[in-house]
Amino acid sequence: MFSFQLHRRRAAQALVALLFACGATLAAPPVQAASAATPTAAAAAAPLVECASGNLTLNFSPGLLLTTVQHETYSGNGRLTACVDSRYPLNVFSGTVSVSGQAEQSCLTSQNDSGTFTVIWNGGNGPTTSTAEIMQLGPVESGDAVAITSFVTSGRYAGQIVVIEWLGLPIGPGSCAEPPGVQTVSGIANGTVLPV
Repeated sequence: MFSFQLHRRRAAQALVALLFACGATLAAPPVQAASAATPTAAAAAAPLVECASGNLTLNFSPGLLLTTVQHETYSGNGRLTACVDSRYPLNVFSGTVSVSGQAEQSCLTSQNDSGTFTVIWNGGNGPTTSTAEIMQLGPVESGDAVAITSFVTSGRYAGQIVVIEWLGLPIGPGSCAEPPGVQTVSGIANGTVLPV
């Protein structure tokens, strides 16, 4: 379990570093963008929050196909549990997640991602809500680490990166190989808030 958590943490940190290195645009006020740390510093920083368990379901319209890229609208919800803020390690809390957005997607690729990622926190310290703009929605058949990466624009953890990640391949009913495609993906998930 420890080695998996370490692998997950390093993968999330590497993704954040890669996004910055590739010049990912963060939808945030100029003041926040100007004060962002360098990619190396962001990748080296320890997670601010780790949510060890949870679940997430996403619905896609139209259904995702294997290689045919389509304009997709997606929405979903889930929950993050067993969340611990490194600044308050004795305070365990949870959060209700809602996601909506659009992207040019197939089962194997995802690009031009945009959307909103909201967490309503139950417990913990600070505002009860985190509102984020989605930077990247990972392809649903990319392996066992499909992630949604978002930049928190307001509320708790504003200015930080939040990553929610499915554990195991999150394929639901339907098949990428033939119409109508995969319309729902659902699975066990966890989450991380990374300082920028």
